[in-house]
Amino acid sequence: LRQEYDAAAIPELIFFICLNFYYMAEHFLISGERITISADKLTINSTTSGQKNGATCYGSTIIKSNQAFIHRWKFKIWVFSGSIGIDKADCKHLDENYFFTPTPSHSYSFSAFAQKLHDRWRDKYGSYYGCGDEIEMILDLKKRELSYKINNKSQGVAFSNIIVGPSVNYRLAVFMSEKKHGG
Repeated sequence: LRQEYDAAAIPELIFFICLNFYYMAEHFLISGERITISADKLTINSTTSGQKNGATCYGSTIIKSNQAFIHRWKFKIWVFSGSIGIDKADCKHLDENYFFTPTPSHSYSFSAFAQKLHDRWRDKYGSYYGCGDEIEMILDLKKRELSYKINNKSQGVAFSNIIVGPSVNYRLAVFMSEKKHGG
């Protein structure tokens, strides 16, 4: 069944709201000096190898944790050793491993080595992932949960009771220590 709609019948304000609240084009925006962002801002590339020399790259969208929305990201892994998650929106960990900060930072992530990481804490989670895999990250602020899929297979809930509040904002954060990662 195909229906056609008269664009003039949709008030301009509703069109604006739909674009801004139901679809937000995420892209990589801010990176440490050891990560380069492609011209289309959809691919990042580490300029070093080895976890000790890694860095973090942040997404463009600021996520207000007190707004109960569901956010989804998909990534195609080319060559990767690192972690995909969320971190505080202040982007303070550009040239460091954002999930191992000396003080709590409200960071949550899933590493390629089948571990979930929160601030300085880590535990086994999910399966290993790497070259050729597609990773989906789902942040459900209604349930205060962060979960992942590898190649469309659920890995379960990685984190529950995500920290929320009027002053807590998040961004997509990818820590890389190897070459190329597409968003």
